[in-house]
Amino acid sequence: MHRLINATIAATIAAALAAAVLASASTASAQAPARPGSQAWTDLAKLPKEERLAILKREAAREGELVIYSAIGLDRASVWLDGFKAANPAIKVEYLRMTTNEAAQKTLTEFRAGRTTMDLFMSSSEWLGLLSPALALYETTTWNDLDPRFRHGSIADKWTAIDFDSLIEVIAWRTDRINSADAPKTLDQLAEPKWKGRAGTVRVREAFIDAYIKLLGEGPAMQKVDALAALENRIYPSIAALSEGLGNGEIDIAWGISGARAARLRANGQPVDFVLQDPPMTLNETMAVGGLAKHPYAAALLMEWVTDVKVMEASDKAEPGRVFGHTKGNFTLKLPADVFVYPVIPEARYRELNRLVEQKFIRR
Repeated sequence: MHRLINATIAATIAAALAAAVLASASTASAQAPARPGSQAWTDLAKLPKEERLAILKREAAREGELVIYSAIGLDRASVWLDGFKAANPAIKVEYLRMTTNEAAQKTLTEFRAGRTTMDLFMSSSEWLGLLSPALALYETTTWNDLDPRFRHGSIADKWTAIDFDSLIEVIAWRTDRINSADAPKTLDQLAEPKWKGRAGTVRVREAFIDAYIKLLGEGPAMQKVDALAALENRIYPSIAALSEGLGNGEIDIAWGISGARAARLRANGQPVDFVLQDPPMTLNETMAVGGLAKHPYAAALLMEWVTDVKVMEASDKAEPGRVFGHTKGNFTLKLPADVFVYPVIPEARYRELNRLVEQKFIRR
Protein backbone atom coordinates (compact mmCIF):
# COMPACT_ATOMS: atom_id res chain seq x y z
CA MET A 1 0.00 0.00 0.00
CA HIS A 2 1.13 3.47 -0.72
CA ARG A 3 1.69 5.59 2.34
CA LEU A 4 -1.33 7.73 3.10
CA ILE A 5 -0.91 11.46 2.94
CA ASN A 6 -2.92 13.88 4.97
CA ALA A 7 -5.85 15.89 3.76
CA THR A 8 -3.81 19.08 3.52
CA ILE A 9 -1.38 17.54 1.07
CA ALA A 10 -4.26 15.94 -0.82
CA ALA A 11 -5.95 19.31 -1.07
CA THR A 12 -2.78 20.85 -2.47
CA ILE A 13 -2.58 18.16 -5.13
CA ALA A 14 -6.23 18.57 -6.04
CA ALA A 15 -6.05 22.35 -6.08
CA ALA A 16 -3.13 22.20 -8.48
CA LEU A 17 -5.40 20.34 -10.87
CA ALA A 18 -8.03 23.06 -10.90
CA ALA A 19 -6.96 24.64 -14.16
CA ALA A 20 -7.06 21.30 -15.95
CA VAL A 21 -10.35 20.27 -14.40
CA LEU A 22 -12.61 23.30 -14.71
CA ALA A 23 -10.94 25.75 -17.06
CA SER A 24 -12.89 28.92 -17.77
CA ALA A 25 -13.89 28.79 -21.39
CA SER A 26 -14.28 31.74 -23.69
CA THR A 27 -17.94 30.82 -23.99
CA ALA A 28 -18.53 31.44 -20.29
CA SER A 29 -20.60 34.43 -21.20
CA ALA A 30 -23.32 32.12 -22.57
CA GLN A 31 -26.59 32.50 -20.74
CA ALA A 32 -27.23 29.80 -18.13
CA PRO A 33 -30.59 28.08 -18.04
CA ALA A 34 -33.15 29.24 -15.56
CA ARG A 35 -33.30 27.42 -12.25
CA PRO A 36 -32.83 23.83 -13.43
CA GLY A 37 -35.91 21.76 -14.05
CA SER A 38 -35.98 18.62 -16.17
CA GLN A 39 -35.68 20.48 -19.49
CA ALA A 40 -32.99 22.83 -18.19
CA TRP A 41 -30.79 19.91 -17.15
CA THR A 42 -31.39 18.30 -20.54
CA ASP A 43 -30.42 21.49 -22.35
CA LEU A 44 -27.31 21.89 -20.23
CA ALA A 45 -26.26 18.32 -21.10
CA LYS A 46 -26.27 19.21 -24.81
CA LEU A 47 -23.55 21.84 -24.42
CA PRO A 48 -19.88 21.10 -25.19
CA LYS A 49 -17.95 20.11 -22.08
CA GLU A 50 -15.94 23.30 -21.56
CA GLU A 51 -18.96 25.50 -22.15
CA ARG A 52 -21.06 23.51 -19.74
CA LEU A 53 -18.37 23.54 -17.04
CA ALA A 54 -17.90 27.28 -17.43
CA ILE A 55 -21.63 27.84 -16.93
CA LEU A 56 -21.69 25.59 -13.88
CA LYS A 57 -18.70 27.36 -12.37
CA ARG A 58 -20.16 30.81 -12.95
CA GLU A 59 -23.65 29.97 -11.68
CA ALA A 60 -22.31 28.04 -8.70
CA ALA A 61 -20.31 31.12 -7.69
CA ARG A 62 -23.50 33.18 -7.92
CA GLU A 63 -25.30 30.67 -5.70
CA GLY A 64 -22.43 30.93 -3.26
CA GLU A 65 -23.38 27.92 -1.14
CA LEU A 66 -23.54 24.15 -1.20
CA VAL A 67 -25.20 21.91 1.41
CA ILE A 68 -24.20 18.24 1.39
CA TYR A 69 -26.04 15.43 3.17
CA SER A 70 -23.44 12.70 3.45
CA ALA A 71 -22.81 9.31 5.01
CA ILE A 72 -19.13 9.61 4.02
CA GLY A 73 -16.71 10.51 6.79
CA LEU A 74 -15.43 14.08 6.53
CA ASP A 75 -11.87 12.85 6.97
CA ARG A 76 -12.26 10.84 3.76
CA ALA A 77 -14.26 13.46 1.88
CA SER A 78 -11.62 16.10 2.64
CA VAL A 79 -9.27 14.34 0.22
CA TRP A 80 -11.18 15.89 -2.68
CA LEU A 81 -13.44 18.42 -0.91
CA ASP A 82 -10.53 20.60 0.21
CA GLY A 83 -9.36 20.90 -3.38
CA PHE A 84 -12.85 21.86 -4.55
CA LYS A 85 -13.03 24.59 -1.93
CA ALA A 86 -9.65 25.94 -2.96
CA ALA A 87 -10.68 26.04 -6.61
CA ASN A 88 -14.07 27.61 -5.81
CA PRO A 89 -13.56 30.05 -2.92
CA ALA A 90 -16.86 31.82 -3.64
CA ILE A 91 -18.81 28.70 -2.62
CA LYS A 92 -19.42 28.12 1.09
CA VAL A 93 -19.68 24.37 1.67
CA GLU A 94 -21.74 22.97 4.54
CA TYR A 95 -21.07 19.27 5.07
CA LEU A 96 -23.64 17.45 7.20
CA ARG A 97 -22.28 14.05 8.24
CA MET A 98 -24.86 11.37 9.13
CA THR A 99 -25.16 7.62 9.23
CA THR A 100 -26.44 5.97 6.06
CA ASN A 101 -29.86 5.43 7.63
CA GLU A 102 -30.08 9.02 8.86
CA ALA A 103 -29.05 10.51 5.51
CA ALA A 104 -31.61 8.48 3.58
CA GLN A 105 -34.43 9.09 6.06
CA LYS A 106 -33.76 12.82 6.26
CA THR A 107 -33.59 13.12 2.47
CA LEU A 108 -36.85 11.26 1.92
CA THR A 109 -38.74 12.97 4.74
CA GLU A 110 -37.77 16.46 3.60
CA PHE A 111 -38.49 15.69 -0.04
CA ARG A 112 -41.98 14.46 0.76
CA ALA A 113 -42.57 17.59 2.80
CA GLY A 114 -41.38 19.71 -0.13
CA ARG A 115 -38.79 21.51 2.02
CA THR A 116 -35.11 20.73 2.29
CA THR A 117 -31.70 22.35 2.59
CA MET A 118 -30.00 19.44 0.79
CA ASP A 119 -28.25 20.20 -2.50
CA LEU A 120 -26.14 17.06 -2.88
CA PHE A 121 -26.75 13.56 -1.53
CA MET A 122 -23.79 11.27 -0.81
CA SER A 123 -24.07 7.73 0.52
CA SER A 124 -23.83 4.13 -0.66
CA SER A 125 -25.60 3.32 -3.90
CA GLU A 126 -27.99 0.62 -2.66
CA TRP A 127 -30.16 3.44 -1.25
CA LEU A 128 -30.97 4.78 -4.71
CA GLY A 129 -33.97 2.51 -5.12
CA LEU A 130 -35.56 4.35 -2.21
CA LEU A 131 -34.32 7.84 -3.00
CA SER A 132 -34.64 8.15 -6.78
CA PRO A 133 -37.82 10.31 -6.59
CA ALA A 134 -35.86 12.88 -4.56
CA LEU A 135 -33.02 13.20 -7.09
CA ALA A 136 -32.43 15.40 -10.13
CA LEU A 137 -31.28 14.06 -13.48
CA TYR A 138 -27.88 15.66 -13.98
CA GLU A 139 -25.48 13.58 -16.09
CA THR A 140 -21.89 14.70 -15.66
CA THR A 141 -19.55 15.30 -18.57
CA THR A 142 -17.71 12.22 -17.28
CA TRP A 143 -20.82 10.02 -17.48
CA ASN A 144 -19.73 7.93 -20.47
CA ASP A 145 -16.22 7.49 -19.03
CA LEU A 146 -17.56 5.64 -15.98
CA ASP A 147 -18.05 1.89 -15.73
CA PRO A 148 -21.78 1.19 -16.32
CA ARG A 149 -21.97 -0.29 -12.82
CA PHE A 150 -21.08 3.19 -11.52
CA ARG A 151 -23.96 4.96 -13.30
CA HIS A 152 -27.61 4.98 -12.22
CA GLY A 153 -30.78 6.34 -13.74
CA SER A 154 -30.95 8.30 -16.97
CA ILE A 155 -32.57 11.32 -18.54
CA ALA A 156 -35.45 9.03 -19.50
CA ASP A 157 -35.80 7.99 -15.84
CA LYS A 158 -35.74 11.68 -14.83
CA TRP A 159 -33.05 11.09 -12.20
CA THR A 160 -29.39 10.15 -12.17
CA ALA A 161 -26.61 9.34 -9.74
CA ILE A 162 -22.95 8.47 -10.16
CA ASP A 163 -20.67 6.34 -8.02
CA PHE A 164 -17.37 8.11 -7.38
CA ASP A 165 -15.57 5.14 -5.81
CA SER A 166 -16.09 1.64 -4.49
CA LEU A 167 -15.17 0.23 -1.07
CA ILE A 168 -13.92 -3.33 -1.33
CA GLU A 169 -15.00 -5.22 1.78
CA VAL A 170 -12.31 -7.00 3.77
CA ILE A 171 -11.95 -9.06 6.91
CA ALA A 172 -9.56 -7.27 9.26
CA TRP A 173 -8.09 -8.41 12.56
CA ARG A 174 -5.79 -7.24 15.31
CA THR A 175 -2.42 -8.93 14.91
CA ASP A 176 -1.62 -8.43 18.60
CA ARG A 177 -4.48 -10.78 19.50
CA ILE A 178 -4.82 -13.10 16.52
CA ASN A 179 -1.97 -14.79 14.67
CA SER A 180 -2.32 -13.96 10.98
CA ALA A 181 -2.01 -17.63 10.06
CA ASP A 182 -5.05 -18.37 12.23
CA ALA A 183 -7.16 -15.36 11.24
CA PRO A 184 -10.35 -16.04 9.23
CA LYS A 185 -9.83 -15.39 5.53
CA THR A 186 -13.35 -16.24 4.33
CA LEU A 187 -16.82 -15.55 5.65
CA ASP A 188 -17.27 -19.27 6.28
CA GLN A 189 -14.13 -19.33 8.44
CA LEU A 190 -15.31 -16.20 10.24
CA ALA A 191 -18.63 -17.89 11.06
CA GLU A 192 -16.89 -20.57 13.16
CA PRO A 193 -18.07 -20.54 16.82
CA LYS A 194 -14.56 -19.81 18.15
CA TRP A 195 -14.92 -16.18 16.99
CA LYS A 196 -18.14 -15.65 18.93
CA GLY A 197 -18.07 -12.39 20.88
CA ARG A 198 -14.88 -11.19 19.19
CA ALA A 199 -16.22 -9.72 15.92
CA GLY A 200 -17.95 -6.53 14.86
CA THR A 201 -19.69 -5.25 11.77
CA VAL A 202 -21.86 -2.37 10.57
CA ARG A 203 -25.57 -1.89 11.14
CA VAL A 204 -26.33 -1.58 7.42
CA ARG A 205 -26.18 -5.20 6.20
CA GLU A 206 -29.17 -5.20 3.81
CA ALA A 207 -27.02 -5.15 0.68
CA PHE A 208 -24.79 -7.88 2.10
CA ILE A 209 -27.73 -10.25 2.67
CA ASP A 210 -29.11 -9.39 -0.77
CA ALA A 211 -25.74 -10.21 -2.34
CA TYR A 212 -25.43 -13.52 -0.49
CA ILE A 213 -28.89 -14.57 -1.67
CA LYS A 214 -28.12 -13.62 -5.26
CA LEU A 215 -24.82 -15.52 -5.15
CA LEU A 216 -25.93 -18.68 -3.34
CA GLY A 217 -29.71 -18.86 -3.36
CA GLU A 218 -31.94 -17.99 -0.43
CA GLY A 219 -31.69 -21.24 1.57
CA PRO A 220 -27.88 -21.62 1.63
CA ALA A 221 -27.38 -17.87 2.00
CA MET A 222 -29.61 -17.54 5.04
CA GLN A 223 -27.85 -20.47 6.73
CA LYS A 224 -24.57 -18.59 6.36
CA VAL A 225 -26.15 -15.32 7.51
CA ASP A 226 -27.50 -17.09 10.60
CA ALA A 227 -24.02 -18.44 11.37
CA LEU A 228 -22.51 -14.96 11.10
CA ALA A 229 -25.28 -13.47 13.23
CA ALA A 230 -24.63 -16.12 15.89
CA LEU A 231 -21.23 -14.52 16.51
CA GLU A 232 -23.10 -11.90 18.54
CA ASN A 233 -21.32 -9.17 16.64
CA ARG A 234 -20.80 -5.76 18.13
CA ILE A 235 -22.80 -3.50 15.80
CA TYR A 236 -21.46 -0.11 14.71
CA PRO A 237 -23.43 2.68 13.00
CA SER A 238 -20.90 3.22 10.21
CA ILE A 239 -17.72 1.88 8.62
CA ALA A 240 -15.81 4.76 10.22
CA ALA A 241 -17.06 3.76 13.68
CA LEU A 242 -16.27 0.11 12.98
CA SER A 243 -12.74 1.09 12.00
CA GLU A 244 -12.32 3.08 15.21
CA GLY A 245 -13.63 0.16 17.23
CA LEU A 246 -11.06 -2.18 15.72
CA GLY A 247 -8.28 0.37 16.16
CA ASN A 248 -9.26 0.99 19.79
CA GLY A 249 -9.32 -2.71 20.60
CA GLU A 250 -13.06 -2.94 21.24
CA ILE A 251 -13.19 -5.95 18.90
CA ASP A 252 -10.63 -8.40 17.55
CA ILE A 253 -12.13 -8.84 14.07
CA ALA A 254 -14.04 -6.50 11.77
CA TRP A 255 -16.05 -7.59 8.75
CA GLY A 256 -18.02 -5.30 6.45
CA ILE A 257 -15.10 -2.89 6.83
CA SER A 258 -13.60 -1.30 3.73
CA GLY A 259 -10.09 -1.96 2.48
CA ALA A 260 -9.44 1.79 2.60
CA ARG A 261 -10.22 1.99 6.32
CA ALA A 262 -8.20 -1.13 7.16
CA ALA A 263 -5.27 0.14 5.10
CA ARG A 264 -5.39 3.45 6.94
CA LEU A 265 -5.26 1.72 10.32
CA ARG A 266 -2.24 -0.31 9.26
CA ALA A 267 -0.47 2.68 7.71
CA ASN A 268 -0.98 4.61 10.94
CA GLY A 269 0.87 1.93 12.89
CA GLN A 270 -2.11 0.04 14.31
CA PRO A 271 -1.62 -3.73 14.78
CA VAL A 272 -4.07 -4.55 11.99
CA ASP A 273 -3.93 -6.80 8.96
CA PHE A 274 -6.63 -7.72 6.48
CA VAL A 275 -7.58 -9.78 3.43
CA LEU A 276 -10.19 -9.38 0.73
CA GLN A 277 -13.21 -11.29 2.02
CA ASP A 278 -14.36 -14.39 0.21
CA PRO A 279 -16.79 -14.19 -1.52
CA PRO A 280 -15.65 -10.70 -2.60
CA MET A 281 -18.18 -7.88 -2.41
CA THR A 282 -17.89 -4.15 -2.85
CA LEU A 283 -19.96 -1.14 -1.86
CA ASN A 284 -20.16 1.75 -4.31
CA GLU A 285 -20.34 5.29 -2.95
CA THR A 286 -22.69 7.55 -4.86
CA MET A 287 -23.64 11.19 -5.27
CA ALA A 288 -26.57 12.98 -6.85
CA VAL A 289 -28.06 16.46 -7.11
CA GLY A 290 -31.17 16.83 -4.98
CA GLY A 291 -34.42 17.32 -6.84
CA LEU A 292 -35.28 20.30 -4.62
CA ALA A 293 -31.75 21.69 -4.42
CA LYS A 294 -31.48 25.42 -3.73
CA HIS A 295 -27.94 25.44 -5.09
CA PRO A 296 -28.12 22.92 -7.95
CA TYR A 297 -25.26 24.36 -10.02
CA ALA A 298 -22.87 24.10 -7.08
CA ALA A 299 -23.97 20.49 -6.54
CA ALA A 300 -23.46 19.64 -10.21
CA LEU A 301 -20.08 21.36 -10.19
CA LEU A 302 -18.90 19.24 -7.27
CA MET A 303 -19.99 16.08 -9.10
CA GLU A 304 -17.90 17.18 -12.07
CA TRP A 305 -14.93 17.87 -9.82
CA VAL A 306 -15.02 14.56 -7.97
CA THR A 307 -15.38 12.45 -11.13
CA ASP A 308 -12.65 14.21 -13.10
CA VAL A 309 -10.00 11.59 -13.82
CA LYS A 310 -7.10 13.67 -12.51
CA VAL A 311 -8.86 14.41 -9.24
CA MET A 312 -9.71 10.71 -8.91
CA GLU A 313 -6.08 9.72 -9.50
CA ALA A 314 -4.92 12.22 -6.87
CA SER A 315 -7.58 10.93 -4.47
CA ASP A 316 -6.38 7.37 -5.06
CA LYS A 317 -2.82 8.33 -4.13
CA ALA A 318 -4.06 10.13 -1.02
CA GLU A 319 -6.21 7.23 0.19
CA PRO A 320 -5.36 3.86 -1.35
CA GLY A 321 -7.58 0.84 -0.86
CA ARG A 322 -10.51 2.01 -2.95
CA VAL A 323 -11.63 1.16 -6.48
CA PHE A 324 -12.61 3.82 -9.02
CA GLY A 325 -15.05 3.42 -11.89
CA HIS A 326 -13.38 5.84 -14.31
CA THR A 327 -12.33 3.75 -17.30
CA LYS A 328 -9.57 6.13 -18.44
CA GLY A 329 -7.68 6.51 -15.17
CA ASN A 330 -4.54 4.89 -13.79
CA PHE A 331 -5.40 3.61 -10.30
CA THR A 332 -3.75 1.51 -7.61
CA LEU A 333 -6.48 -1.14 -7.60
CA LYS A 334 -8.65 -2.46 -10.40
CA LEU A 335 -12.20 -3.68 -9.92
CA PRO A 336 -11.84 -7.49 -9.68
CA ALA A 337 -13.74 -9.40 -12.34
CA ASP A 338 -15.36 -11.71 -9.79
CA VAL A 339 -16.34 -9.08 -7.23
CA PHE A 340 -20.06 -8.67 -6.54
CA VAL A 341 -20.96 -4.99 -6.78
CA TYR A 342 -23.87 -4.24 -4.48
CA PRO A 343 -26.73 -3.22 -6.79
CA VAL A 344 -29.51 -0.70 -6.27
CA ILE A 345 -32.21 -2.36 -4.17
CA PRO A 346 -35.89 -1.59 -4.91
CA GLU A 347 -37.79 -0.03 -2.03
CA ALA A 348 -40.07 -3.00 -1.27
CA ARG A 349 -37.15 -5.43 -1.30
CA TYR A 350 -35.08 -3.14 0.89
CA ARG A 351 -37.76 -3.11 3.54
CA GLU A 352 -37.83 -6.92 3.55
CA LEU A 353 -34.05 -7.02 3.93
CA ASN A 354 -34.17 -4.40 6.66
CA ARG A 355 -36.49 -6.60 8.69
CA LEU A 356 -34.03 -9.46 8.32
CA VAL A 357 -31.13 -7.29 9.48
CA GLU A 358 -33.11 -6.14 12.51
CA GLN A 359 -34.09 -9.71 13.35
CA LYS A 360 -30.69 -11.34 12.76
CA PHE A 361 -28.19 -8.74 13.89
CA ILE A 362 -29.77 -5.86 15.81
CA ARG A 363 -32.37 -7.43 18.11
CA ARG A 364 -30.85 -10.81 18.82
